[in-house]
Amino acid sequence: MSPSYDQNRPGQRVRAPHLGTAFIASSLIFGLIAALVILGPITRYGRAFQSEVQTDNAMRGARALEVALGRAIEREWDSLVAVAGNADPGDLESIRGYANAVLRAGGRIAWAGFADRGGTIRAGAQGTREGEDVGTRRWFREGLNGGSVGSVYLSPERRAGSDSDDEALVNLSTPVTNAVGQSVGVFVYSLRMPWVDTYLKMAAEELELDAFILDREGKVIAERRAEGAPELAPEAIRSFQLNRPHTEVLSGADDRDEVYAIIPNMTATQMPPMNWSVVVRLPALAPGSAARSLSIAVLSSLIALFALLAVFVLIFNRHFLTPISRLADISDDVADGHEIYPEEFGSSHESTRLSHALSRIQAKLQ
Repeated sequence: MSPSYDQNRPGQRVRAPHLGTAFIASSLIFGLIAALVILGPITRYGRAFQSEVQTDNAMRGARALEVALGRAIEREWDSLVAVAGNADPGDLESIRGYANAVLRAGGRIAWAGFADRGGTIRAGAQGTREGEDVGTRRWFREGLNGGSVGSVYLSPERRAGSDSDDEALVNLSTPVTNAVGQSVGVFVYSLRMPWVDTYLKMAAEELELDAFILDREGKVIAERRAEGAPELAPEAIRSFQLNRPHTEVLSGADDRDEVYAIIPNMTATQMPPMNWSVVVRLPALAPGSAARSLSIAVLSSLIALFALLAVFVLIFNRHFLTPISRLADISDDVADGHEIYPEEFGSSHESTRLSHALSRIQAKLQ
């Protein structure tokens, strides 16, 4: 600041700023520094908070889909176990009746049947596949030893209720036992994967998520994507091999970050492992949108705080500092020999003492 001169005292150089000006400027500088100190960490926290919320939402969505889809498939498994428990290997017509009833119950099962311990199908829904040797099939071998959920495959022929010749199916199999608990055969359901896909789409749309079901090889066997959304990122397919639930942020097709939640080996409590994995992808949010919203809210609060601070500074300056400045002018007049009666100020202890001191000095000079 360049030196100023007192107009009433030529040649007298006043180098220091006025007390009120110094106080207002210091308050302004302190307020700006405080705002920057506060706004920076809050902005960083906003970005971290946004990322944490996205990952939490993705994992909760994946867990919800795992439970919903697991329970839906488990209901079909419970039906299979109940039918196998009531099946009498000596009454094939009764077993065939069970199998026919299963096909009529909602269209979720493409085929059902019973194979004896030798691996020959003895009773099939609508009489189909009877006499076929399935002794080498995985569903038969694992079904005989306690039950299994097989791999997804394409049906070699059109099943009843199907719209295509190559419908995707998955076999659920469980043993049929005799009175002493020995396995005497296997009962099998061929579950329609289009039904699984439709169920996944309904659940994922309700949760507003992109969702994918992967088999044990990492192949997508069911999915729900929002309109225009890209396919599952290859990085997400590779990361499910970590074999533990986790979240991951990956760059999408348009270079925008996407949050993935991956749950390998989705489980159901009352049935064999399916070896399926659930992958959830959150629709991309505008980068930093939560941080910007938080910053705007904080900035609005800071502006209001600055307004209150300005009012406080002006009141403080007028009540406490202006009397000091006025007494300084009076002391100059007294020093110059002017006959002036000092004003009395009582805004502060210092101004009161200075007023009394100037009054005593003026009285002695007179």
